[in-house]
Amino acid sequence: MGGSPADYDSQYTWGAEIKDDPPTVGFSEVMDSETGVAKMTDLILRFGFVFVDDTPVDDSVHTKRLLERIGPIRETHYGGFYDFIPDMAKADTAYTNIALAAHTDTTYFTDPAGLQAFHLLSHIPAPDEPEATGGKSLLVDGFHAAEILKFEHKPYFQALTSTGLSWHASGNEGVTITSEKLFPVIELDFVSNPDSRIAKVRWNNDDRGVLPLKGVSAEAWKDLDLQ
Repeated sequence: MGGSPADYDSQYTWGAEIKDDPPTVGFSEVMDSETGVAKMTDLILRFGFVFVDDTPVDDSVHTKRLLERIGPIRETHYGGFYDFIPDMAKADTAYTNIALAAHTDTTYFTDPAGLQAFHLLSHIPAPDEPEATGGKSLLVDGFHAAEILKFEHKPYFQALTSTGLSWHASGNEGVTITSEKLFPVIELDFVSNPDSRIAKVRWNNDDRGVLPLKGVSAEAWKDLDLQ
């Protein structure tokens, strides 16, 4: 979620109830009219995500064109628009079919990706597996989780907004990426005001560096992590 302060009144944080009526728009609606683009981007602003129904799976070019209705695709070390399959030769959990806990991606960028799109084009077994596995996505509203933490466990919330952490991507040969400075799990609009709006959430234990436990005990951090 993002936008200027004037936009916050239209934003909505959510929990499990979102599964009963998720924000959805049709592929043709977006491709055929500016009104459809406006509807899609408005849903993203309000809820942080949107499902695009009936996106063709016969050719990934349809997915690429859909994304370009919003704007140019951002290039990263993965590329801009790319596909991937389980490949254990790559030291990256994205290339496995194991279940991943709730997380945000590109935490190791100084400016993490603001929007990502996923499209399951096919679901066939790997060469050495009898049936297809994986492919499901888990959606969690990090802003909602942060709000709950703020009201129910304020000391933990304060620790997550004030403790800078290192984040990194490494493992594959020639790839080591880290942000230019330490960033907290929860970033506020105004660091000096603990009651200001939540601006950003970074959460990925797989990409987190060494914990700087100055002022925070290891046991306290473990308890915080479990919350």
